[in-house]
Order: sequence, then structure tokens, then C-alpha cells
Amino acid sequence: MKKKIYLLNIFVFLSFVCIHAQMSYYYKGEKIPLTVDRNYVHLIADDDFLNSSASNQLFRQFNMERDEHSRVQGMLKIKFKSVPEMSEYAETIEFLKQHEHISCVLPFFERGNNTYPIGTSDIFYLKLKDENDVELLKKVAEQKNVRIVEQIQYMPLWYTLSVKNSAFANSIDATNYFYETGQFYDIDPAFMFDFKPNCAGVNDPPAGRHIAKLSDHLQCRSNHQAICNCRLWSEIYIDI
Repeated sequence: MKKKIYLLNIFVFLSFVCIHAQMSYYYKGEKIPLTVDRNYVHLIADDDFLNSSASNQLFRQFNMERDEHSRVQGMLKIKFKSVPEMSEYAETIEFLKQHEHISCVLPFFERGNNTYPIGTSDIFYLKLKDENDVELLKKVAEQKNVRIVEQIQYMPLWYTLSVKNSAFANSIDATNYFYETGQFYDIDPAFMFDFKPNCAGVNDPPAGRHIAKLSDHLQCRSNHQAICNCRLWSEIYIDI
């Protein structure tokens, strides 16, 4: 019996590793493959914990270092000092997820050609098929404990949602689930690009969470380090 349980645990762990090594998201109805970047993760945790020596001890335990310049409202970018093997990466992510003060551990994805990887947060976007589908959205979101953050201004069919404390590990899993229900028009995982564009015609944004809002015209949301998402709605997806 113990042998069967051991083998089952091994199978589950290997399945977890395979799933996290290769993920995908939907773009215009087509699944686009994503490869996890094992250099970084985003953590969402209690500010008191992040300010404590306990968090530093935890990060040292897993050979990780924090990027304080990227810290915004409880979300912190963590870097592995050396790139872990996929099994070690997966095991670390699972351990961090179980920590009482950490609510989300969010992946980065490779872009290739020595380009800085794409980050994710707890936020994603969803477009309704019809304005009357709000109750449907509430029902599906409640089933998975996904929080509806807000309706996006000037774009009444689009909503911002959060996977924090939900049934989903990250925004990619959540957007795939909502899209695969067939009940919604479109989704956007809200990828985060670390670059410094020339945002002509846009005032310097205030310090705040660096997650792009959907808009018909160019906008920025950045923190004090000018990590910025500037996107045109017509060009919302960038080749990765």
C-alpha cells in the first residue's frame, strides 16, 4: 500500500513538472505555447512578512534574492541566484505556495533571443459577449473564488479579475479556464513587459502597480523604476 502511495506521489509530482515546463494561452482562439522562465517569480505576500527577517531567511533557503526596486503593493520579484532544474523549480514553487504569508507565486515566461522574460501577476482581463452576461461572470467567478476587481472604464464589456486566493495558480490557468467555458468573448492574461518605451503623448504615470489597463489609446502604468506596460489595444499581444 505504501509503495502504491509513493508511486502515486511520484506520478503527481512528475505531472506537475511537465505541466509547468510547458504552458499555453489563447490568442484569437488558438493555443500559443509558453515556456516557463526559471530565473524569476513574482510573489504576492503580506507586507509585514516581506519586511521581516523571516522572508530573507526563506529566500536564502531556496537560493533566491529579492528585487526591492520592483516591489509594488505586496508583489515582489524574486530571482533565483542560479537557474534551477525544472524539478527543483517546481518543488520550490509548491513549497512557497503553502507558506501561510504568501498568497500567490506567479511565473515568468521566456521570450527568446536573450530578451527579458514576461512576468505575470494575479490580474487578468475578460470580455463579455454581451453586457447582460455580468451575472454569468459573477456565477463562474464565484465557483472558482475569482474576484471581480472592476469593470474597465469606457470598455463596458471588459472586466479586471484577480486570481489571488482563488482555485487557480496563476492568471494563465484562469484565462484558459474562462475561455474554455465558451461563455465569454475573449480573455487577456495581462502579461507584464519590463521595458522602457518612448510613451509619446502620455504623462509620466504615478507610482503604482505596473499592470496595463485595456484602453482604446496608449496608456502606461509603471512604478518608480519605470517598469512599464504601454500597449495599443489593436496590438495588445506582443510576439514572444
